Amino acid sequence: MSGWVTVLVGTFAPTIALVGYLMTVSTNKKQRIMASISAQRTDWLNELRHAFVKYNAACLSYDLIRFTTSLGQNEGVSVWDEYQAVLSSQNHITLLLNPKEQFVKELIFEINKQTDLLLGRKKYDKSQIDLTKKRINDLQQIILKAEWERIRTETKKGRQVKTSEMDLILKNTSLRINNEIYKEVILNVEQ
Repeated sequence: MSGWVTVLVGTFAPTIALVGYLMTVSTNKKQRIMASISAQRTDWLNELRHAFVKYNAACLSYDLIRFTTSLGQNEGVSVWDEYQAVLSSQNHITLLLNPKEQFVKELIFEINKQTDLLLGRKKYDKSQIDLTKKRINDLQQIILKAEWERIRTETKKGRQVKTSEMDLILKNTSLRINNEIYKEVILNVEQ
Protein backbone atom coordinates (compact mmCIF):
# COMPACT_ATOMS: atom_id res chain seq x y z
CA MET A 1 0.00 0.00 0.00
CA SER A 2 2.78 2.41 0.90
CA GLY A 3 4.30 1.76 -2.52
CA TRP A 4 1.09 2.86 -4.24
CA VAL A 5 0.96 6.04 -2.16
CA THR A 6 4.53 6.81 -3.15
CA VAL A 7 3.73 6.21 -6.83
CA LEU A 8 0.56 8.35 -6.65
CA VAL A 9 2.32 11.18 -4.84
CA GLY A 10 5.23 10.93 -7.26
CA THR A 11 2.83 11.15 -10.20
CA PHE A 12 0.46 13.87 -8.98
CA ALA A 13 2.99 16.18 -7.32
CA PRO A 14 4.73 17.12 -10.61
CA THR A 15 1.33 17.46 -12.33
CA ILE A 16 0.04 19.79 -9.62
CA ALA A 17 3.28 21.77 -9.71
CA LEU A 18 3.00 22.08 -13.51
CA VAL A 19 -0.62 23.27 -13.30
CA GLY A 20 0.37 25.80 -10.61
CA TYR A 21 3.26 27.03 -12.75
CA LEU A 22 1.03 27.44 -15.83
CA MET A 23 -1.58 29.34 -13.81
CA THR A 24 1.11 31.66 -12.42
CA VAL A 25 2.51 32.31 -15.90
CA SER A 26 -0.99 33.05 -17.23
CA THR A 27 -1.78 35.40 -14.33
CA ASN A 28 1.54 37.22 -14.68
CA LYS A 29 0.95 37.67 -18.41
CA LYS A 30 -2.51 39.17 -17.75
CA GLN A 31 -1.05 41.47 -15.08
CA ARG A 32 1.68 42.65 -17.45
CA ILE A 33 -0.88 43.33 -20.19
CA MET A 34 -3.14 45.27 -17.78
CA ALA A 35 -0.18 47.25 -16.45
CA SER A 36 0.74 48.17 -20.02
CA ILE A 37 -2.84 49.14 -20.89
CA SER A 38 -3.15 51.19 -17.69
CA ALA A 39 0.10 53.02 -18.43
CA GLN A 40 -1.02 53.77 -21.99
CA ARG A 41 -4.43 54.96 -20.79
CA THR A 42 -2.78 57.19 -18.19
CA ASP A 43 -0.53 58.73 -20.86
CA TRP A 44 -3.53 59.25 -23.14
CA LEU A 45 -5.56 60.80 -20.33
CA ASN A 46 -2.75 63.21 -19.46
CA GLU A 47 -2.51 64.20 -23.13
CA LEU A 48 -6.28 64.70 -23.24
CA ARG A 49 -6.20 66.89 -20.12
CA HIS A 50 -3.40 68.95 -21.68
CA ALA A 51 -5.46 69.34 -24.88
CA PHE A 52 -8.46 70.50 -22.81
CA VAL A 53 -6.31 73.07 -21.03
CA LYS A 54 -4.86 74.29 -24.32
CA TYR A 55 -8.32 74.62 -25.90
CA ASN A 56 -9.75 76.42 -22.87
CA ALA A 57 -6.81 78.82 -22.75
CA ALA A 58 -7.03 79.53 -26.48
CA CYS A 59 -10.76 80.22 -26.20
CA LEU A 60 -10.20 82.49 -23.22
CA SER A 61 -7.56 84.51 -25.10
CA TYR A 62 -9.76 84.84 -28.15
CA ASP A 63 -12.80 85.66 -25.99
CA LEU A 64 -10.91 88.43 -24.17
CA ILE A 65 -9.84 89.99 -27.45
CA ARG A 66 -13.40 89.82 -28.82
CA PHE A 67 -14.82 91.22 -25.57
CA THR A 68 -12.44 94.17 -25.40
CA THR A 69 -12.95 94.80 -29.11
CA SER A 70 -16.73 94.87 -28.55
CA LEU A 71 -16.10 97.63 -26.00
CA GLY A 72 -14.21 99.66 -28.58
CA GLN A 73 -10.73 98.70 -27.43
CA ASN A 74 -8.07 96.75 -29.33
CA GLU A 75 -9.31 97.85 -32.74
CA GLY A 76 -7.16 96.39 -35.48
CA VAL A 77 -5.44 93.84 -33.21
CA SER A 78 -4.44 90.68 -35.08
CA VAL A 79 -6.06 87.57 -33.67
CA TRP A 80 -4.52 85.12 -36.14
CA ASP A 81 -2.43 83.24 -33.53
CA GLU A 82 -5.39 82.88 -31.16
CA TYR A 83 -7.63 81.83 -34.06
CA GLN A 84 -5.18 79.09 -35.05
CA ALA A 85 -4.76 77.99 -31.42
CA VAL A 86 -8.52 77.54 -30.99
CA LEU A 87 -8.88 75.51 -34.18
CA SER A 88 -5.79 73.34 -33.69
CA SER A 89 -6.62 72.51 -30.07
CA GLN A 90 -10.23 71.75 -31.06
CA ASN A 91 -8.93 69.36 -33.71
CA HIS A 92 -6.52 67.74 -31.24
CA ILE A 93 -9.35 67.03 -28.76
CA THR A 94 -11.54 65.58 -31.49
CA LEU A 95 -8.77 63.23 -32.58
CA LEU A 96 -8.09 62.02 -29.02
CA LEU A 97 -11.68 61.05 -28.27
CA ASN A 98 -14.05 58.35 -29.47
CA PRO A 99 -16.89 60.16 -31.28
CA LYS A 100 -19.27 57.23 -30.70
CA GLU A 101 -19.51 57.82 -26.93
CA GLN A 102 -22.46 59.96 -25.80
CA PHE A 103 -20.56 62.36 -23.55
CA VAL A 104 -17.92 62.79 -26.23
CA LYS A 105 -20.59 63.54 -28.83
CA GLU A 106 -22.03 66.16 -26.52
CA LEU A 107 -18.61 67.66 -25.79
CA ILE A 108 -17.72 67.87 -29.48
CA PHE A 109 -21.10 69.49 -30.20
CA GLU A 110 -20.50 72.10 -27.47
CA ILE A 111 -16.90 72.72 -28.58
CA ASN A 112 -18.08 73.26 -32.16
CA LYS A 113 -20.78 75.59 -30.86
CA GLN A 114 -18.28 77.59 -28.81
CA THR A 115 -15.83 77.77 -31.67
CA ASP A 116 -18.60 79.10 -33.93
CA LEU A 117 -19.62 81.65 -31.28
CA LEU A 118 -16.04 82.83 -30.87
CA LEU A 119 -14.75 82.68 -34.43
CA GLY A 120 -17.98 83.27 -36.31
CA ARG A 121 -19.07 86.51 -37.84
CA LYS A 122 -22.13 86.86 -35.62
CA LYS A 123 -22.45 89.64 -33.10
CA TYR A 124 -20.42 88.93 -29.97
CA ASP A 125 -22.65 87.35 -27.27
CA LYS A 126 -20.71 87.06 -24.00
CA SER A 127 -23.55 85.43 -22.05
CA GLN A 128 -23.97 82.64 -24.63
CA ILE A 129 -20.21 82.07 -24.73
CA ASP A 130 -20.08 81.84 -20.92
CA LEU A 131 -22.95 79.30 -20.82
CA THR A 132 -21.26 77.16 -23.44
CA LYS A 133 -17.90 77.43 -21.65
CA LYS A 134 -19.48 76.19 -18.38
CA ARG A 135 -21.07 73.24 -20.14
CA ILE A 136 -17.78 72.36 -21.87
CA ASN A 137 -15.92 72.47 -18.55
CA ASP A 138 -18.49 70.16 -16.93
CA LEU A 139 -18.30 67.70 -19.84
CA GLN A 140 -14.51 67.77 -19.73
CA GLN A 141 -14.59 67.01 -16.00
CA ILE A 142 -17.05 64.14 -16.49
CA ILE A 143 -14.89 62.57 -19.19
CA LEU A 144 -11.62 63.00 -17.28
CA LYS A 145 -12.95 61.73 -13.95
CA ALA A 146 -14.76 58.80 -15.56
CA GLU A 147 -11.62 57.78 -17.44
CA TRP A 148 -9.56 57.95 -14.22
CA GLU A 149 -12.16 55.75 -12.58
CA ARG A 150 -11.92 53.33 -15.52
CA ILE A 151 -8.14 53.08 -15.03
CA ARG A 152 -8.54 52.48 -11.28
CA THR A 153 -11.22 49.83 -11.84
CA GLU A 154 -9.20 48.04 -14.53
CA THR A 155 -6.10 48.05 -12.37
CA LYS A 156 -8.04 46.74 -9.38
CA LYS A 157 -9.90 44.02 -11.32
CA GLY A 158 -6.97 43.11 -13.56
CA ARG A 159 -9.08 43.30 -16.71
CA GLN A 160 -10.67 45.84 -19.01
CA VAL A 161 -14.05 47.15 -17.87
CA LYS A 162 -17.11 46.03 -19.74
CA THR A 163 -19.27 48.54 -21.61
CA SER A 164 -21.98 48.24 -18.97
CA GLU A 165 -19.44 48.98 -16.22
CA MET A 166 -18.17 52.05 -18.07
CA ASP A 167 -21.74 53.24 -18.62
CA LEU A 168 -22.28 53.03 -14.85
CA ILE A 169 -19.02 54.90 -14.18
CA LEU A 170 -20.11 57.67 -16.58
CA LYS A 171 -23.57 57.83 -15.05
CA ASN A 172 -22.26 58.14 -11.49
CA THR A 173 -19.60 60.67 -12.49
CA SER A 174 -22.05 62.84 -14.41
CA LEU A 175 -24.54 62.77 -11.53
CA ARG A 176 -21.80 64.00 -9.16
CA ILE A 177 -20.61 66.79 -11.47
CA ASN A 178 -23.76 68.09 -13.15
CA ASN A 179 -27.14 66.43 -12.73
CA GLU A 180 -28.60 68.45 -15.63
CA ILE A 181 -26.03 67.14 -18.10
CA TYR A 182 -26.79 63.60 -16.94
CA LYS A 183 -30.49 64.16 -17.61
CA GLU A 184 -29.87 65.68 -21.03
CA VAL A 185 -27.23 63.25 -22.28
CA ILE A 186 -28.11 59.91 -20.69
CA LEU A 187 -31.87 60.14 -20.34
CA ASN A 188 -32.31 61.48 -23.89
CA VAL A 189 -30.31 58.51 -25.21
CA GLU A 190 -32.41 56.01 -23.28
CA GLN A 191 -35.68 57.40 -24.66
